[in-house]
Amino acid sequence: MSLWAPLPRSVRPFRATGLASMADVTDDASGPRFTLESNGAPIAFVLCYMRAWATGGTGTATLSLKQKIVNEPGLFFNRVVREFPYFGAAGTDFVAFHNFRVQAGEFHGFYWGAGDYLVPEWANPNSGTTRWILEVGLAPAAQ
Repeated sequence: MSLWAPLPRSVRPFRATGLASMADVTDDASGPRFTLESNGAPIAFVLCYMRAWATGGTGTATLSLKQKIVNEPGLFFNRVVREFPYFGAAGTDFVAFHNFRVQAGEFHGFYWGAGDYLVPEWANPNSGTTRWILEVGLAPAAQ
C-alpha cells in the first residue's frame, strides 16, 4: 500500500500577519482565511504545513485550525482540525514559533473540499502589542 502525498512543487504558500486576533469561523468578514483555486474556480485541497510566529507582549491562547465547510449559501459547518495550545509571546525579546508538518498517510485528516476555507482562530492576548505571522502550505487534493 502506498501513501499519497502531494508533490513538493504543487504546495502553494500563503501568508498573513497582524496585531489583532485571527479570524472567527462564524464571521465571514474576519481574516485570515485560506482556500485554493485553479483558473478562478475553487478546488479541493490539503494542508501540508503550518508555521506560526508571535512576538511582543505576553500571554498565550490556543491557536485552532478550523475547516469552514460551505454547502450552500447561508449554511455552513465548521470543525476543529488541529489545536496548538499556549501559542503566544513571552516578552518583547522572545519569538514563539510553531512548525507543524502533515506526515504522509495523514493527509486525509487535513482535507478541504472545493470552496471550503481553512480558518485559523486565535484570540490575541495582547491585541495591538503581540504581532503574529502565519504561513500555511496548501496543495491540490488527489483526485
